Amino acid sequence: MTQRHLDDLENPLNRSHWVVSERLPGNNYEISGYWTICRPDGSHQTTLSFDGLDDLNTLPMDKAFGCNAKSIEGASLHFSKGSSWNQNLRKFITVLDAGK
Repeated sequence: MTQRHLDDLENPLNRSHWVVSERLPGNNYEISGYWTICRPDGSHQTTLSFDGLDDLNTLPMDKAFGCNAKSIEGASLHFSKGSSWNQNLRKFITVLDAGK
């Protein structure tokens, strides 16, 4: 993942009326960091956890390889290169919107 992936994720979240209300550090094990997201009025809060388990350390946010939305079944996204990235991102946003 790169900063571009983070931006690519946050921009459609905003267009779909999600706000990143908090950016939290990871757990120093398998999670690089957390984003708390919600609707602009603060409703429908959920947490995105960014996967970053690497052999002997936890990757920083800009090196995480995916994210999952807690409490929303099927809301996971793998940060990839190529044409599948945009399609997978749209599916992820659709699942988030349907889950909350």
